[in-house]
Amino acid sequence: YGIATEVGQIKMAQPESEQTVGTEDSSFATWSCIDCPPGADRRITLRIEALQPITLGNDFPMEVRDDAGRTVYQPEAADAQPILLGKGESRNLVWECNDSEGQPLPQGSYSALITFIGTDKKEVSLSVPVWLGQ
Repeated sequence: YGIATEVGQIKMAQPESEQTVGTEDSSFATWSCIDCPPGADRRITLRIEALQPITLGNDFPMEVRDDAGRTVYQPEAADAQPILLGKGESRNLVWECNDSEGQPLPQGSYSALITFIGTDKKEVSLSVPVWLGQ
């Protein structure tokens, strides 16, 4: 029969739909891809989470670059109202995996970048890798 002894806790894995694949951290924020690589719908959700108060330049402050560093996606400059995120707040950005003209990007490796202003009033950029399949 024996004596029961505690040997540790098992950390439960996050459900597949909530796993973050690529994540980059700074002292101000975490930038992650929630559902990379994209599925058949070729959409991904990226999340910026404030570890300290930050200011986003607009409501969609991201761009995508290819392996050569060329910007392949940059949203149209529409309403450039700053978005303030308090400590612990997050914002999800959904990208359709298209270029700036709305055309599907070819298979390959890309980087999704976000830029914001930290509490030290300096601009900070974070990037996460994104792989686009067929």
